Parts: sequence; structure tokens; C-alpha cells
Amino acid sequence: MFQGSFQSVETAQGFHIHVTSTGPGRIDWSDGSYTFIDSVDHSSGHDVGQGTSVFAETHTDGADFYSAAGVFEFRRTFHEVEHFTASNGVVPGRPEQGPLPLLRRLLTRTRCD
Repeated sequence: MFQGSFQSVETAQGFHIHVTSTGPGRIDWSDGSYTFIDSVDHSSGHDVGQGTSVFAETHTDGADFYSAAGVFEFRRTFHEVEHFTASNGVVPGRPEQGPLPLLRRLLTRTRCD
């Protein structure tokens, strides 16, 4: 089941947005083995003034692998961290990713089907 939170605070420079989303899952493999997964995302965007915004995102996936007989085999964890600055709506080196597409990406991750 999806769980998450969203917070938006207006500051003197603009808005600070923080989104946290978490969720478990299960993968059943063709050989009968299976994996329980858990995921945590923290995303934030902050206007720092004069057309500049700072974005940060951390993502962690954990996975416990079990044999077809239900015996725990091993755990794997994946970490990803991204931090970047947009000036006047442009991220250097990624002009297609300005604040609006990034905000849409942050909010889309919080949706639950």
C-alpha cells in the first residue's frame, strides 16, 4: 500500500515543497522464488530567489530475496541521490528540465493507483 506525505510552505522567496513517498511490493519469479521490496523517496524543491530553484531527491530500494521454499537468501539495497539547481527555469546541461516538469515529476510520484 502506498504511503506518503506532501508539504508546501510559502517563504519570502517563493515556495518550499517536500514530498515523501513509501511503498512495499512483491515480485514473484518464474522459478517460484520471490522478492519483497520496499521503497522510500524524499524529494524537495526550494525557491532561493532571483529565478533560482534548488532541487534534491533521494531514493532507496530494499529487496529481500527468498527461495521457492520460503528460505531467506539475501538482501540488496540501492541508493540514489540527485541534487541540482535551475536558473530562470533551466537546469544547466538539461535544458528540457525546468521547474515545472520537475514539479510535475515530484507530484506524479505521490499518486497511488
